[in-house]
Amino acid sequence: MNELTLKTDERTKSLNRLSGSSESVRIRESKRVIDKSAEDIMNFVSRTRLEIAIYKDLFESGFNALVNAYSIWKAYFKDSEELSKAKESVLQLKGITLNTINLVVIYRGILVSFPNMTTSFSKAKKQALNVLDDLIRKFEFIVQLVDEFEKGDNN
Repeated sequence: MNELTLKTDERTKSLNRLSGSSESVRIRESKRVIDKSAEDIMNFVSRTRLEIAIYKDLFESGFNALVNAYSIWKAYFKDSEELSKAKESVLQLKGITLNTINLVVIYRGILVSFPNMTTSFSKAKKQALNVLDDLIRKFEFIVQLVDEFEKGDNN
């Protein structure tokens, strides 16, 4: 998202530089810059879709391994300080993930506020909103896993 933000800033500066140009130049160049922004967004969408799939699979297998190790450890070292630290680390993951969800929601809100200036930008914006919604769902899945871990550990 940082890369997309930097490119968006570049595109905004390009649009601002057109302020002294004639109307026909402003219209033509604005469309060109906006279409480049749409390309930037579509590149973000493509990379993010791929990364979401990889991240989800790796996270899920890693989290399952951690929970299995925790369960075995708990059976042998019931009230150890290390066990408490391990549990706290898993629970901190929930707070970090909730914070990340909030940041993605804010970013999504910013994107929603952009007007649909060209057809290509409108399509790119729609795709980006879909990928951000998918990202939010994946993070909510992480929160759900941590909640299930916490419930299971308290029983």
